[in-house]
Amino acid sequence: MASGKWCPFVGKKCVEHKCVFYKNIIGTDPQTGVEMNQWDCAIAMMPTLAIEVAHKANQTAAAVDTLRTELDKHHKENQLVKYYERNKIIESEVKIDDRNILP
Repeated sequence: MASGKWCPFVGKKCVEHKCVFYKNIIGTDPQTGVEMNQWDCAIAMMPTLAIEVAHKANQTAAAVDTLRTELDKHHKENQLVKYYERNKIIESEVKIDDRNILP
């Protein structure tokens, strides 16, 4: 917040570094992609920070969905392997006098 801005909490000009809400914000602006390192009012920055949190939540959801898809693929492959292994065991056990009674 630029010097001289009015603060609704104290009802006068911003006191900047004397205020507990005046914080150093470091990161990437989610709307412009520009790196930022500035002192500003955390309350005034809430909309920008909320956009960043939503963006990170969407990235996390996409990563979880990708992981779920991979796990589902591996689970299905594992089920097939177990199915074939189980059927081989059953075929070998169902022989009578070296004859396979299964078609």
